[in-house]
Amino acid sequence: MTGKRCKRVFRTSWTGRPALIAILIVFLISHPIVRADTIKGETVSQFDPFTWPSDIPQDCPLKKSLTFDSITFSGRYADYGAADTWFPSWCSDGELRSPFTDGKVGDIAAGTPNPGAARISGDDPLNLEIAPLTTVNSHLGGGAHSCGRYPSAALVFNSVWYYGTYLLTDHDNSVHVPHNDWQVLEPFVGFRYSTDDGKNWNDKTDPDNGLFENYHESASATPNHEIIIGAPHFVDFGKNMKFAPTDHATGRKYAYMTAHGAGPEATAASNSWVIGDNVYLIRILMPRGADAKSNTAYLNTALKWQYFTKSGAWLPWDKNHLNIVRRNIRPIAHWGETAPPESDQPTFGFGETSVTYDAPIKTYLMCVARCITANRFDTIILESPKITGPYRIVHSLSNFGPVAYFPTIPSKFISPDGKRMWLSYSANYGGQKANVAGAAYAMCLREFYLNSPGAATRKYQAEAATLAGGAAVYGDPAASNSNIVAYLNSAGRSVSFHHCPAAPRIGVTYASVTAGAFSLYINGVKNQEIQVPATGQWTGKGAYREVWTTVAIPEDSDVTLQCDEGNTGVNLDFIELPQN
Repeated sequence: MTGKRCKRVFRTSWTGRPALIAILIVFLISHPIVRADTIKGETVSQFDPFTWPSDIPQDCPLKKSLTFDSITFSGRYADYGAADTWFPSWCSDGELRSPFTDGKVGDIAAGTPNPGAARISGDDPLNLEIAPLTTVNSHLGGGAHSCGRYPSAALVFNSVWYYGTYLLTDHDNSVHVPHNDWQVLEPFVGFRYSTDDGKNWNDKTDPDNGLFENYHESASATPNHEIIIGAPHFVDFGKNMKFAPTDHATGRKYAYMTAHGAGPEATAASNSWVIGDNVYLIRILMPRGADAKSNTAYLNTALKWQYFTKSGAWLPWDKNHLNIVRRNIRPIAHWGETAPPESDQPTFGFGETSVTYDAPIKTYLMCVARCITANRFDTIILESPKITGPYRIVHSLSNFGPVAYFPTIPSKFISPDGKRMWLSYSANYGGQKANVAGAAYAMCLREFYLNSPGAATRKYQAEAATLAGGAAVYGDPAASNSNIVAYLNSAGRSVSFHHCPAAPRIGVTYASVTAGAFSLYINGVKNQEIQVPATGQWTGKGAYREVWTTVAIPEDSDVTLQCDEGNTGVNLDFIELPQN
């Protein structure tokens, strides 16, 4: 969320160029940039369906879904623009509106403190048109805090665009954060609004006076509490909030927001734009009137908001008595257990969170980006029949991207049966090499479908597995997902697929210029050597061949393909584990 994230966008690093940054910020503040030409997808493609391994850490306190046991990517994807922080809202005109920042869309460049606004037109995610509308100029306040200001909660309701922003600061020395940009989550500032499709914005927010909380001071002699509602997002209830719950007494709709944050009583926590222990739920009864100014003032009044409590009730958010809020608030999802020192898992479980109501199947789908290290994020998809939970894990996309973040499911693109939809996300802001096609610094859209228990397409990409001994991901457009694992040609080099389902046989798609054998291990024990005929070439069209081997794979097994002494070298594309 810093200049580092802009490196891929502008094809040059901002590091060491403070004068350039200062000039750009001053220009954006004094010159709001208005609508430019529309853009279309920069990459639109399709591959075979595949299942990314679902690797749920052993210390995860959340249960596995009983309704869906996994997701399968259809192979269809597209990406748009060269910016991130896309959270689309489905408007009454049938189109989407979304914030964006830290990059460029068309001719409009946006970045802290001036994010962008865009209109997204079209019904086919592979053929959308995005019109960048303007920058949403902001200020950082008059306090001593050195902060960034970024978009979060965005909602278009009854033709009024409510655009929320939150704050971030750097370097909290009291805790460990595994990424080096904007390490501290600060307050949600509030909403500005537009009634003319983002051409003009009215903003009465004050960065020095957050809507729900003020800046925390963890480094002071008497640290106060960490932020619990820092980067909220509206729950997506469909076109113009069609499926939002209605207050029977007034006929008005409730708007809900989820937010990740620290434990209610924490005075020091790993709490950043993509890190947090808890997910919280708040709501507001939307105003009935047509006066956008008064409606926005209403949304910017903390006492109009309610929070979900430990008793299951809803109480007003009283900013003047936050001790009462902290005592009563209940997270709808929690994962904050401390990991053992030798673990590569963090001491926190959640991060940036969004929720979409899947109306055809009456299910709430939660997407979470979970920071493991600076170069590895996991994306978790959860489900619940109730907005308040409990949420259960459908699929944990370990190392997806490998740095995919800001995941959400736009309700506009959910199929009539509720089983097929599109994951929206951005990826690899630090210039990390993509480990899956369609993981770009952009608005990425990738189609997937929910699998009922036993209905999954059990195809596992090698590049999504755990590599050891010198094996490495290698790009090949002829492979099933444009990537393979190469250099499996020396003893000890291996590819491991974790938590595999029970299967009576295994299919291996590979390439090799020589015939020979390759070793199969189940749960760390060598099972057999798979005979692999020569395919004639290492990469390219016609290089890959599939072999099948009978083997009894138990449920939840680790399956490893390894080059042992005397084995031949192979390039591995994917494996398949049929149900029968």
